[in-house]
Amino acid sequence: MLHIFILFGSITGKSSVIDKPFSYTHHQRVTGLIFDGLIILALVTWALVVWYRNFGPGARRRAAAAGTS
Repeated sequence: MLHIFILFGSITGKSSVIDKPFSYTHHQRVTGLIFDGLIILALVTWALVVWYRNFGPGARRRAAAAGTS
């Protein structure tokens, strides 16, 4: 319950960022861009691995060996 009072106090206090335009520091911007880049790289890599396993040369060889192609 104490956490709710602390959060409420920080939102309604004189130093609250709600009434001011919010801006990131240079370090936060660079860190965010690096984090976004890593997430995008991970998703693209995962998509390529899924594509390769389902439609790549190995999948074609397995389908030909099974006789379903």
